[in-house]
Amino acid sequence: LYLRNSEVSKAYLAFTKAISISDSTEVLLRVCRLYKRLGYTTEIVTLAQELGRDIPSSSGMRLIIARCLFEGKLYEEAKDLLWQIIKTSPSAEAYYMLGRVALGQGNMDEAELAIHRAILFEPSNMRYRRELVHLLKRLGKLKSAERELEVAIQYLENPSPGLFRERAYLRQKLKDYEG
Repeated sequence: LYLRNSEVSKAYLAFTKAISISDSTEVLLRVCRLYKRLGYTTEIVTLAQELGRDIPSSSGMRLIIARCLFEGKLYEEAKDLLWQIIKTSPSAEAYYMLGRVALGQGNMDEAELAIHRAILFEPSNMRYRRELVHLLKRLGKLKSAERELEVAIQYLENPSPGLFRERAYLRQKLKDYEG
């Protein structure tokens, strides 16, 4: 209610208390999305900075803040925070988010590199692999996309028919009918 009534400082105090009590990244994500939905996009940066000071933030909390910044299209701020996270505790999710930020900025090569690094941390994460396959297809790197799909199919115990269909589509584009 404070935020809806443009009482940003009172809203911040209420949110800080709620986040410190719950210690839940889900609460923080909801707060950031509420700020965004109500048009307080630039205040997300201030909120993120103040929360970083007031609440001992784990890398999980900081990742959520980076995600909020990303969703608010505050790419440079998200990128800076993600590099801070990566320097102290690198993770697959941090690199994946860095890749999404790079995509948001239109930097496809940087996105490809970041998502590759995420996969190095979590090779069995299919979300990262699918994102990489879609990016490689956009870049016209069909052979690399086909190889990524092949690896994904090998990693999964029970791969979905969609993976095989997508691989067949790529092979057809490459005129590699035998595989």
